[in-house]
Amino acid sequence: MFWQLLLAHFLADFPLQPLWLVRSKQFFWGLAVHGTVHFLTLLLVVGSARGAIWPQLLALALIHFTIDVLKYRLGSRRPGWVTAPYFIDQGVHSLSVLLVTRWIESLYPELPLAITPALAIIASAYVVATHVWFVTEKTLAHAETGYRSEVENSLWPRMLARAAFLSGLLFLLLGRAVPPLALGATVRLPYYKDTHWRRALITDLLVAVLTAVFVRLAAGTL
Repeated sequence: MFWQLLLAHFLADFPLQPLWLVRSKQFFWGLAVHGTVHFLTLLLVVGSARGAIWPQLLALALIHFTIDVLKYRLGSRRPGWVTAPYFIDQGVHSLSVLLVTRWIESLYPELPLAITPALAIIASAYVVATHVWFVTEKTLAHAETGYRSEVENSLWPRMLARAAFLSGLLFLLLGRAVPPLALGATVRLPYYKDTHWRRALITDLLVAVLTAVFVRLAAGTL
């Protein structure tokens, strides 16, 4: 159950949170919309189990909403504090996912789930390597105007490259031949054109490696 709920969190907090919604979260209605997206994503990911555990999923969405309210209130008072709140926010969200998972499992040891844990881990890995890292890298480079601009301008090409790198590493872990797409990701996609292309390439390779390690370790818990 943990991996399914974590996947729902990653989906709702990153690809399903477009820029207009991020900007709207300074208002109550924007935070409410974002919390609703989380709840609906949770319902979708757990499949038919939603009929039994929707109160716990609603509680998780309300916890997420509360955390975001506190984060944005803090941000309005300390606008220059960017990186630490981002990581604290994600850490507390992940902890809340774990706690609600324990709550659900204490009530329902066996539940029919639409997505297996293995599939949830792999799907989470691709979301992390692509969209989650895009937001994380922007946050880490918030004070580096030039590099941040290059990160934003190469959004889709670099996300595709990281997905290709990750695919190649996962194929290697399975003992399969690496598909040409993964090898071709370094040729002309997002690199060799920007001022900081070496940094971008090394970063994307490192993210793919770390994400593949995450898959390997997470799969060992099943």
